[in-house]
Amino acid sequence: TVSHIRTSTQPINKPFNSQQVNVVLCNNASFLKKYRLTKDLNDGGIFVINCAYTNNQLNKVMLNDMKRDIKNKNLWICY
Repeated sequence: TVSHIRTSTQPINKPFNSQQVNVVLCNNASFLKKYRLTKDLNDGGIFVINCAYTNNQLNKVMLNDMKRDIKNKNLWICY
């Protein structure tokens, strides 16, 4: 399931499904192996992962495309 949450002090007049986001949250660790969750994150965006993995375990299970995104987009990772 993908949920979109938007916050603003002004009305948001944009399409529902955004292709440019500042924050992505992953609440299911199995998604790290299946989906490129970082694809739509802006440069310098924040990727929050809710899991019990260590850094080494995350490196083993995460898709290579996401690892490249993290490096190339200079993403902040919180887990």
